[in-house]
Amino acid sequence: MKNRNILIAVIIGAAISALCAFRIPVQAQQWQYCTITVYARGLSLKTRISIDYGQEKGNRISDANRPKDEQGNLIEFNTGVDALNYMGRDGWKCINASVDTAGGMIQYLLCKPVL
Repeated sequence: MKNRNILIAVIIGAAISALCAFRIPVQAQQWQYCTITVYARGLSLKTRISIDYGQEKGNRISDANRPKDEQGNLIEFNTGVDALNYMGRDGWKCINASVDTAGGMIQYLLCKPVL
C-alpha cells in the first residue's frame, strides 16, 4: 500500500513537471484598430467611405482619410461590405458595427494584430 502511494505521487509529480517544462510563455498581444465609416448620399445609390487609422490630418470625410492605391489614386468602393472585404484581405477583422439612422451612416470597428 505504501509503495502504491509513492508510485502515484511520483507519477503525478512527473506529469506536473512535464506540463511545466513544455509551457509556452504567453506574450500580451498588441492590436491595431481602425474604423470604416460609410456615409449615405441622400437619394443616390453611391456611398462615401472613410477609413480612420487614428491619423491627425483632415476631418472624417476628407480625402486624407480615404484609402489610396500604390499610385496615390483614391480607391472607390461599391458598398461598405466592399470596403470590409478590401480591409479583410489586409488582415483586418470586423469586431463591431453600429448604425446611425438619423445621420445616415454605418461605422465598423476593425482590428488586426501588430506584428
